Amino acid sequence: MKTQLFFLLGVLGIFQSAQAQVVLKMGMARHSYSSAELHYTLGENDFNTMSLDMPQGSSFFLPLQVGATVGEDRNYDIGLGLNIGSLKLESAGQEYKTRLLSPNFFVEYYLVNRWFPLQFGIGAAVSYSKVKLDWTSSLPGENDQLVEYTTQTTWGGLGYGVSLLGRYWLDDDMLNAVQFGVGNRADWRKLKTLNVNGEEVSFQKGDMGNRYDTEGLFFQISYTRVFGD
Repeated sequence: MKTQLFFLLGVLGIFQSAQAQVVLKMGMARHSYSSAELHYTLGENDFNTMSLDMPQGSSFFLPLQVGATVGEDRNYDIGLGLNIGSLKLESAGQEYKTRLLSPNFFVEYYLVNRWFPLQFGIGAAVSYSKVKLDWTSSLPGENDQLVEYTTQTTWGGLGYGVSLLGRYWLDDDMLNAVQFGVGNRADWRKLKTLNVNGEEVSFQKGDMGNRYDTEGLFFQISYTRVFGD
């Protein structure tokens, strides 16, 4: 995150000489994905084994973005963002929910101005997400009696998003706009912490089975406000 901040400050310094202006974006988005992989295995500890193969899922989040816009027609936007929301997975009749917090670095380029004040362009973002997932399961123990296990996990990793964008300016001064986009988003997360029945459990961090990955289409709409002369 510090690297992103220093990079952004450097870019903003360059944009300042090019008469850049501050841009603030607030909106809502939905991410739907047809495949997710969640496997966590801990060797001989059978009670610590869980698999969710290709469950259905979706997330809803509020994207907040701040950065700089430059160009006579506001052709370039660059900055930092934060997605705040929730993520849901469904598998084998069970539903799992978790909160979502994902900082990101974004770049947007509007290259089609033919129908101005309507513009079209492309966007890309690099992000980091950290999520928690808790569940309770009952598995056979001694004498085949069911034993209840409460599991708490955290997962984190990098992700990316690419999108096709549209933007409509609401005034002649190009200070207020509605932005909409559709694209693909993918997040790759590794298991970071594991707690079973209140006790920390060690695990092999290099195990490729300990994954919580999601990928699929997302839709977003935002209000854009530009500040400055």
